[in-house]
Amino acid sequence: MLLWSRIQPGWTAAAVSAATMLAAPDASAATVPGQIVAIEGSTPIGSVVAVANVRPPFVNAAGQVAFTGTVVGGNGFLFIDDQVVWLATDDVPPLTSIAPHISTFESGAFVLSANTAGTGVLWTDSGALVMDGDAAPGFPLAPAATFTGLQRPTAAGGGDVVWRGLVDTTGDGFSNAVGLFRRPAVGGGAIEALYVSGEVVDGVEIVGSLSGVNSDFAVSDDGTHVLVQLAAAGSSLTDSLVVLDGTIVAREGDPVPSFPAESWGSFDLSSVNDGGNYVFSGDSSAATNADEFVALNGDIVFHEGDLIDGVPVTFAVRFVAINDNDNIAIGWASNSGGIVEHVFVACRADSLATDARLLISTNDELDLDADGVGDVTVQDLVFATNDPGRTLGDPGAVFLEVDLDPGDLNAIVQIPLGCCGNGEVDGGEECDDGNDDETDACLSACEEASCGDGFLQEGVEACDDGNTEDGDGCDASCNVEDPVMGTSTGSTTSTGTTTGNGSSTGPTPTSSSSGAEVSTGPGETGDASAGGASTTGATGDGSTSSSSSGDAEDTSGTDTEAAVGADEGCGCTTEQDERPPLLWTVLFMAGFVTRRRRT
Repeated sequence: MLLWSRIQPGWTAAAVSAATMLAAPDASAATVPGQIVAIEGSTPIGSVVAVANVRPPFVNAAGQVAFTGTVVGGNGFLFIDDQVVWLATDDVPPLTSIAPHISTFESGAFVLSANTAGTGVLWTDSGALVMDGDAAPGFPLAPAATFTGLQRPTAAGGGDVVWRGLVDTTGDGFSNAVGLFRRPAVGGGAIEALYVSGEVVDGVEIVGSLSGVNSDFAVSDDGTHVLVQLAAAGSSLTDSLVVLDGTIVAREGDPVPSFPAESWGSFDLSSVNDGGNYVFSGDSSAATNADEFVALNGDIVFHEGDLIDGVPVTFAVRFVAINDNDNIAIGWASNSGGIVEHVFVACRADSLATDARLLISTNDELDLDADGVGDVTVQDLVFATNDPGRTLGDPGAVFLEVDLDPGDLNAIVQIPLGCCGNGEVDGGEECDDGNDDETDACLSACEEASCGDGFLQEGVEACDDGNTEDGDGCDASCNVEDPVMGTSTGSTTSTGTTTGNGSSTGPTPTSSSSGAEVSTGPGETGDASAGGASTTGATGDGSTSSSSSGDAEDTSGTDTEAAVGADEGCGCTTEQDERPPLLWTVLFMAGFVTRRRRT
């Protein structure tokens, strides 16, 4: 069995070479397709030292996963997409105390929280963005306020970074205030205070202490939406707030829209997408065995104790995530004689209540090589609830930190959502016909078939060479071109003699293949490209030969062979005519033969 399916040059399996056989599988375990992105003991591209551990993942707008960790020997690293891009010792002095939370931009730029020479810093691939001791805006009564802590930097649209900052407003060096701040990652733009303790938000005063702005905030990929949890001044029975773009969308003590006898309690995890759709979790005033909840757009969808895809969720919510396709992922645990972690997904936010399904659970097996057989066991789904990261990418995959057996190895894995191919057009899909046929109107990637996609659409295209360029045998409209004149000869029906302008006269038997045909007259050689077929025939003899994908088929019973032309290195394929040499001489003298070369 393969230990991982995403083996890359430079990776070694030495640390896990013995872990090639699974123990007897759990009868209740499912086999789930997936890939290992990085695993303890492997040496990824960009590093010469094996991975010792990994931290929670963050998925950027391009669907690239990023995470921090340490290699053997203790050096910190940053991994983006498929390789290590940065080591803590790359900078002088080396960064230390690298926080678990990492954030990256679509461009591959990154930002993380660490220490340099004992001072807290938000560090980017361009250097320090902000440091402890820098001026903190937003406190008009304390113009000398400075940062004393920099937490959870998150990439936002336009190259901005949003973070939670602890602030000293008195000058004594201790943190006594807090805020949510924003700054461009490059260029040294001004720091903007989004929310700070002591201010008024949507008519409500925020408490003027370190609890005023919670660390559980979320920013949409494009940076236009910020979902944050704040604490109001006054009674502790009504102080918890969920705020979206300056508007309170849920407040402790207020009734839950779909459950008017139930009121909001405390709030926990959150996520928001570019469309302004948002998910959050927390506790309500319901009984203690039903108070944990997941809410979508300001209303509860699931309670603790509910069955989701037949699985009882009887413990804590681990993470919530919504991407720009309105796919949703939820981590939630059950506790029935032991804690079992689960991940549920829904392909559409508007059908979360009815269509959420189980994706993976503790003790399930990962199929890494698509043979339907489990290769490793998920011993544990590792959820850092105090640092949820961003686990769900727009291409439709969940990235998770896990521990794998055999070996109890810490790893980051990628698991597809399985939305494409379900027969329903979900967010981010142009079509979904429920199959993987590449010759119909909907491709297996749930994209509409089009000329230039490299797949021959039956009955619509005569050829498709994967581009929309003229002059290469298949034109920009996916019609076969005349090999010499560069003009289209049409699609799948061939006729006898083909003239220079692409018109044809005289009947010739037709042949078919997975592509289009080029028909030629007496002694001429046709051309096939991108799955097309070439047809040769002599007027009146009714013989036709065709070639497709390199195979030659003789429909008249006469063997023909394909020869690769060597003229000027064109690498062309032509059909060799088997007429006697004397006849060839006569035809040349008569001027009937035109040698053609494929461009």
